[in-house]
Amino acid sequence: MKIEPSIDRPALLRQINAAYGVAATSLTFVPKGELNLAYVVHCSDGSRYFAKLMPNSQVSQAMLDNLDNYLAITAELRHRQLLASVVAPLATADGRLHTEFAAIPLTLFPYIAGDQPQFGTDTWPDKLRNQLARDVAALHLATDQLRSPLSTTSAFDVSYVSELERGLAALDDVGPDSRPTQQQLRDLLLPHRPTLAAHIEHLLALYRTAMSKQPELVLCHTDIHQLNLIIDEQGNAHILDWENATLAPAEHDLQAFTDSRFAHFLQVYWQAGGVRQIDPDQFAFYNYYRCLGDLTLWVVRILFEDNDPAQDAHDLSYIQSECLDKLATAEEKLAQIAAAIHVAEKGLSLKLAQILLVWYNKVTGNTPVQTWGCPVSTGGEVSKLQAEALDTR
Repeated sequence: MKIEPSIDRPALLRQINAAYGVAATSLTFVPKGELNLAYVVHCSDGSRYFAKLMPNSQVSQAMLDNLDNYLAITAELRHRQLLASVVAPLATADGRLHTEFAAIPLTLFPYIAGDQPQFGTDTWPDKLRNQLARDVAALHLATDQLRSPLSTTSAFDVSYVSELERGLAALDDVGPDSRPTQQQLRDLLLPHRPTLAAHIEHLLALYRTAMSKQPELVLCHTDIHQLNLIIDEQGNAHILDWENATLAPAEHDLQAFTDSRFAHFLQVYWQAGGVRQIDPDQFAFYNYYRCLGDLTLWVVRILFEDNDPAQDAHDLSYIQSECLDKLATAEEKLAQIAAAIHVAEKGLSLKLAQILLVWYNKVTGNTPVQTWGCPVSTGGEVSKLQAEALDTR
């Protein structure tokens, strides 16, 4: 959560000390994540830990159901050295991987000194991107080696659609006595409601297509992004927040790196043994799945939960930038992803791909635009002839 709710900090410190046998003296709230409460735990001997609380809510139930699975999986990934970058939970004094505080699950993790990468994956240095490509491949390869039970949460679960439709219908009930942020949400979304209904229908069609292909399922983090990474003082990345880990197509993880350098990321991923068969239809499903899933989270929280006004304002701003704006350009992005996959599959360097497509655009009179791992014509469309140009080795 970005805003700390009212919480009994002295009681929380006592529970941490009793459960984990540490000497915690103070807490620093960390405004990160959407559903968890996070704190840096400071101890009398100068050591630090990272604590997470997972309050129950309408939108966090799936993560609570997955709690024991993800903690056991991350602990095994770490202790058996299947994935060095995973941040695994610490055990309590009696050997459990979490405890409770005020009936809320509480987990303690090692504290990693470092910084989060800057916004925009295409701006990250090659060292970081290449490490993450290899780490994602290692995670996917670990699927058959794990002894811990894997999550039974469906990687294609679109049940949230009913909650989103309920929220969109409830906009009609928002009136002058509603919270100001609820009124702002109504004013923002009502003009988009017909388009959002069409996006929902498109998601369900993509769901049927994705399911029908019966893709290979591998262990996926499903939520690798800037806020779930820490870069330590040696420049190594550590992957946090595994609550949504589940069996899914590899595209669910790869979706996070579909930026202007995706073709190279994919090549490094493949070189490290990652899943070779990559399907643009899976990317299409997960692109809409993420945008509409995030929209559901923030709409439900604003309309149906009693939040701090500052949390409401945060959620409202993200609805615009992370949902509406991304949905408006979704098809262009998917065309660019398809082009980048084609580049990676042909084994072309990005420089050679650029030369070929600049030549093609010059001959045809198109205006080149550098996006998503290779240049495409203005408007983001990848024509058949452009794809054929990439076939040249």
